[in-house]
Amino acid sequence: MRGIPSDWPAVEVGPRGLIVYGPNGVGKSSIIDSIEATIRGTSSLFPNARAGVNWEAASLHVKGGARSCTVFGSHDGKDQAIAFGSTPPVELAAWMKAAGAASFVLRRYMLLQFIDTEPKERYEQIEPFLNLDDFANLERGLKVAVLDFETRLTGVTAKSLGTAQTIRQIFGFARDRAIDRDSLLAHLRQRLVGTGQSLAGSAATDLAKLSDELAAELGGRSVSQRAAQLGAAMHLAQQLSSVSVLRASYDQVLSAAETLSKELESAIQKTPIDLLTAAREHIATSEEDRCPVCEQAIDRIAILSQLDDRIAKSESVRLARRTLDQRLRDLSDAASQALNFYQTFFSAWGQLGLAALPDCYAEAETLLRRLSALIISTLDTEKATLSGAFEKAECDPSIQIALVDEAILALGGGDRVASLTQAVGFISCLQQDVPAYEATLADVILLTKQKTLAEKVHAHAEAARKTTVQEIANDVAELANRFYDLVHPGEGIATAKLTVRSATSSSVLLNSTFHGQEAPPLKYYSESHLDTLGLCFFLAIRKLELATYPDFRLLLIDDVLHSVDAEHRTRLANLLRDHFNDHQIILVTHDKNFYDRLRATFGGGFKYLSISAWDVDSGPRLSDPSTDLDRVLDPSTRAGKSHEEVAAAAGRFFEWLLKQLTERLQVAIQARFTHEHDIGSMWPALAAKLGKHKVFVALHPGLIATLNENVWVRNKLGAHDNSFSASPVSPSEVGELADGIAALYSATMCNSCGTHIQSGREKRDIWRCACSKLQYGA
Repeated sequence: MRGIPSDWPAVEVGPRGLIVYGPNGVGKSSIIDSIEATIRGTSSLFPNARAGVNWEAASLHVKGGARSCTVFGSHDGKDQAIAFGSTPPVELAAWMKAAGAASFVLRRYMLLQFIDTEPKERYEQIEPFLNLDDFANLERGLKVAVLDFETRLTGVTAKSLGTAQTIRQIFGFARDRAIDRDSLLAHLRQRLVGTGQSLAGSAATDLAKLSDELAAELGGRSVSQRAAQLGAAMHLAQQLSSVSVLRASYDQVLSAAETLSKELESAIQKTPIDLLTAAREHIATSEEDRCPVCEQAIDRIAILSQLDDRIAKSESVRLARRTLDQRLRDLSDAASQALNFYQTFFSAWGQLGLAALPDCYAEAETLLRRLSALIISTLDTEKATLSGAFEKAECDPSIQIALVDEAILALGGGDRVASLTQAVGFISCLQQDVPAYEATLADVILLTKQKTLAEKVHAHAEAARKTTVQEIANDVAELANRFYDLVHPGEGIATAKLTVRSATSSSVLLNSTFHGQEAPPLKYYSESHLDTLGLCFFLAIRKLELATYPDFRLLLIDDVLHSVDAEHRTRLANLLRDHFNDHQIILVTHDKNFYDRLRATFGGGFKYLSISAWDVDSGPRLSDPSTDLDRVLDPSTRAGKSHEEVAAAAGRFFEWLLKQLTERLQVAIQARFTHEHDIGSMWPALAAKLGKHKVFVALHPGLIATLNENVWVRNKLGAHDNSFSASPVSPSEVGELADGIAALYSATMCNSCGTHIQSGREKRDIWRCACSKLQYGA
């Protein structure tokens, strides 16, 4: 795999983890890549394709060959193995699912990604950790319902407005006059005055009877072809609806298009969701091991996993596109129907020989044709002129209706024939248009209620999610601040907080208070403080994830502490030891001092690896991984070193150990303000305290005396120029010093939890480690 050839030796990971040291460019990250990719199916090395490079392209070794890695381990007391690209054992299904959702890998680019990203992207980073998938699906379903009701309501409202406009035109009502059946019937009766006809009642049977009578009377008269043409044109003119009734539908299309554009801009990938879905379906069913497009070899399992992830993250894009498609279809259907009416009217009007239609009718035809043909790909270019086109296309058919009335009267037959003809139109409207209007009006009322209810339920769901997320965010920030304070004690700036924004659906702000000023951390924090803040948030999330995935306790840290000094790195080592001793930690670093401190701080249960160089054929070159701790504790390591090296290592390690014990056992030592404490200032005070503890002395007789007798060796050989010494220190004397320091370390460090003994808060003569397996005093 990337940077590691196929014949590279197996790497052993201890029960508590693996620490890897090596300078930059020797393949340390490739170890992290291989473990993560084998467990997850892909690597987080490339969050996005950069310069056309992604994990699939970059994970192969430069000299080629199939990718191969196997992770061996134990789960529920049974040995298991996971091979890269293969289906994992059934027993690991839940563990693998947790690995797919957990935040357990930290890389350099991730440190500041959480700090300096936009609020929406920050929410997306922590969304898997929130474990609100079921709730998010419910909320998404409610959002779909709201959008559907909104779309349907707009369409029904447009239809209702169009029908109302037709009724007003038939009865000659003003555009703003309310429509009700009683006023329409009264208008019909008024029109019948002087014709010899009347409406007995208001029932449907009464209207049908009157319609038959009027048709018989008009049919018995000589009706010319001209009169028929005028009557047909009159009816068509009365059916025309204003293009303005489609304006609300068009505005909804624009709103849906804007939503889709925003979702696409914030999407992790720009590939159309339909293409992703089709690609996933093809790869899943074809069982091909080559890409159907470029024909290069692919890892089906890894590709399917990645497609699933990309499709899941594109649900908002899918919803936005679905809404826009539906609204475009509804607008196109309504515009096409209106266009047919207009074109039929144009044909009928052209046969009358009356005044030419105003320009607005041609504008209306053009507008309706554009709206009926509108699709997503043409929306951006069309919308620049469509809004103004609505105003130019606004027509008033009442003018044409009045012209037809005049033409009918001019034919002869008097007002009575005209009144009877209008009455027939009134009755037809009452029989057809009015019931249709009443039905759509009822639909508008019902859909309005349903939409309002859906909006309320969705708002409650969104508010409940935000409240829950805020509570989780508070827990994350509180724990991150605690961790941050451990790394930066006494600095008083561990005040970061996460705030779920109420104005948007899914975004989280990150602010900190710096000497009374609240602002994003980037404004005031140094680079090292930003690094440790990002690390602390990552560790807080990983720690709190255990509530959701209690069986998944893996932590991979890829050389992230570039700008953090040695003192703070030591505190970070203590943080990992004290708060993540229930995890298996794999950490790589280029800092030799940090590597040594980790070895001394973590204690047993870890494996250690040192890499000196890299070449294309052999990959990472392993070297001596020993540290000062190994040179003191491990006889075989000590045997391969000169006694000068061992003495120097013993001195450095003894000084570090004394700092740990004097602090944890609350040993009173002389104050120093101009230079640091050393063995001479710490050991006598610690030796005195150890010598007064009867249980410790009983369990380790002679230990204090051995160290007292051999401390001089370090000063003689480890700290001075002894080239011309008349009585050089012998290897056996160095060995006695190292044995004594090793015995003190073993007596005070617990191999189970990796912590030193510490004085009790209430009973200071009771010394115990964090897990209490190593204890002095009852």
